[in-house]
Amino acid sequence: MNEELALLYRFFSAIEANLFAGLLRSEGMQAFIRDENINTIYPFSNLATGGIKIYVRHADEEKARELLGRFLQSHSLYEEEDLSYALPCPNCGSANTLVVPVEKKSYYDEFRCFDCDHLWDNRTDKNINPGVWE
Repeated sequence: MNEELALLYRFFSAIEANLFAGLLRSEGMQAFIRDENINTIYPFSNLATGGIKIYVRHADEEKARELLGRFLQSHSLYEEEDLSYALPCPNCGSANTLVVPVEKKSYYDEFRCFDCDHLWDNRTDKNINPGVWE
């Protein structure tokens, strides 16, 4: 069977990806995980590959998105303040973005959009991290 699949979500933790895939499977849906091995062996490859991807069949997509919303609210490995950095891309408006680790300690963050591959930082937008600028 060569059915097209729908990209449901990109996790940056193999633990979260497998927990959520298990939840989908327990609800009778098939879940397909891609790019798990490379992202587990080389964690910084998340920036290049766009994370560990969960795919589902198109027929299951709506129900899977409902489960995803509940899962992210109750099982996220990230603290509440980490989620505040999920900024929309200024180039395309996508929320599929990530803070890029900066080697040197700086007072600004760098971001990458996985949809249009745009890179930007928050040095010009003082509202993103107001504590630094006050």
